[in-house]
Amino acid sequence: MTSLFSCEKAKDLIPGGDLSFKIEDSTVTSNKNLVSGSLLDTLGGYMLVASGSGNSKWIGTINVFFPEKKLQAGTYSSEATPMNALGWVTLPDMDSYSSYNNEASVGSATIVITKISSTHAEGTFTGTLLSDLDPSVTLQVTDGKFDLTITP
Repeated sequence: MTSLFSCEKAKDLIPGGDLSFKIEDSTVTSNKNLVSGSLLDTLGGYMLVASGSGNSKWIGTINVFFPEKKLQAGTYSSEATPMNALGWVTLPDMDSYSSYNNEASVGSATIVITKISSTHAEGTFTGTLLSDLDPSVTLQVTDGKFDLTITP
């Protein structure tokens, strides 16, 4: 018995995507196989968690909170809720930065979702990240772009 099928939706479930941004003056780009996205059902809404990493030993994260479980395009900022956040970690030293630090003032994150579904997200982002160890040390994130598959 032979079975053949073709489905555009099957393509939507292949993990991966594109993630790139400038951190300070350096442009970083994640390899397609090192990008992931997932939707978490939490706090009365959905949380998009997207991440990417690169051969230069870094991990970048993007979090967007969709209240009332409404996935919709729009601008999401840390000013509206600190759950809309950006993060950056370098390896192996584990220096970490985020747009929010409980013990200091809020940095900033602005994430613009241009397309969103339960299987795909696209958008842009910028922000100011604070060191988790010394909130007076900051990093600027600019020109951020992502296009990724959301997998269950």
